[in-house]
Amino acid sequence: GAVEAVFSSWNSRRAKRYRKANGIPDSLGTAVTIQAMVFGNVDEHSGTGVLFSRNPITGEREPYGEYMACAQGEDVVAGSVTPEPIAILAKSNPRVYKSLLSSAETLEAKNKEVQDIEFTIERGKLFLLQTRNAKRAPLAALHFAVDFVKEGVLEKLDALSRISVEQLRSLTAPVVASSALRDAEILLTGEGACPGVGQGTLVASSGAAEDRNAKGEDVVLGSAITSPEDIHGMIISKALVTESGGSTSHAAVVGRSLGIPTVVKCGEGKVVELQDEEVTVDGSNGIVYRGLLPLNYPETESNYLAELSSWLDELCPLDVFSLSDSIPNEVLDLDVVDGGNDAEMLPALLQEATYARGSILDSTAGIAAAVRSSIKGIVVPHPLSARLAAIKVNLMK
Repeated sequence: GAVEAVFSSWNSRRAKRYRKANGIPDSLGTAVTIQAMVFGNVDEHSGTGVLFSRNPITGEREPYGEYMACAQGEDVVAGSVTPEPIAILAKSNPRVYKSLLSSAETLEAKNKEVQDIEFTIERGKLFLLQTRNAKRAPLAALHFAVDFVKEGVLEKLDALSRISVEQLRSLTAPVVASSALRDAEILLTGEGACPGVGQGTLVASSGAAEDRNAKGEDVVLGSAITSPEDIHGMIISKALVTESGGSTSHAAVVGRSLGIPTVVKCGEGKVVELQDEEVTVDGSNGIVYRGLLPLNYPETESNYLAELSSWLDELCPLDVFSLSDSIPNEVLDLDVVDGGNDAEMLPALLQEATYARGSILDSTAGIAAAVRSSIKGIVVPHPLSARLAAIKVNLMK
């Protein structure tokens, strides 16, 4: 029955691929919750929605979500129908809206994490169906970490554990060059669901994405909607584009969790027409351009990034330099040493070195080897993310 179906889903193809992509062990298993059904499609005083206790895209401390009157929860999260912003509930039922916000504050305080809450209203009564720690875009992850420390909710190391190396690296990733925007052809406009820029050939199915990626092509997955069955294609895509769905749809939530630029709500029939087109997807502004536009690296100075950078300097077990920094001592160049690109050989190679550089040190395995050695410092192209990786490795020693 239904209970068996939930247990069996743990070993589905998409679940296995998701676990592999996120480093989740196969041995954990899943649980089943049995609860009474409530209906959001009973009358005009009923509805369903999703609320985030803070904005999962920008990180702002404000409620964020979507609501559909006279509907069931699957209608919102599946993305098959585009819902309204959560603010519409404040107008139609201010009493329930106030209760919902109060519950969100309580759950966030209890869990010390931003919450993603699914709810249903049946005949004017609020029911919370589930809550979980919210998936967040890289910019939001930065804001949440810094704000939670400032608010006294978390210590610095706890806050850093909630930002991934990939998220931090994406914060300094390139943007579309302003010089290219004047003549750029806009193919689609929609709602930006995860910031960033991704480029590649647009394909209309996860299977096609997997096949073409295996041939070395960069791909953008574009479809009417996405579902859990598409996870294998989403993981390898440079960007995601959908015709329908809102900022809490499957594509939006998964895109944010993976840090993949995502644009949703582009219009029925518009995305699939662009199969095999090379496109540039701007997830920050909700725009899809024709062709592979030139990119520039943005200014990285911000109060939030500066605060995080100071934590990394304070807590990093290694001296980490950028390629343009001047290093006082002789640097071992691992790229010209036999075995210098083999993580297993690094401990022996680093034994006599004070500083080292090389492409292997831009990887988690390389940084882990450096942290576990007696080396003083490393030279890398992405110093901020390298410092974060070194701190995470050091915590696991």
